Amino acid sequence: MEKMLKEFSKEDIVELLKQVGKRLKDETTIFLIGGCNMSLKEINSTCGSPNLKC
Repeated sequence: MEKMLKEFSKEDIVELLKQVGKRLKDETTIFLIGGCNMSLKEINSTCGSPNLKC
């Protein structure tokens, strides 16, 4: 059986980034890579997995 992955909307991504930001002690630059970046820019409606690079 194929495992279904959660699809992340723009709102999901923004909330995820807020949660990450609350846990960081220092100012950090985060690069959102791939499909979730496209979802945040409203090029795609959802993405399958957030990919972050700090």
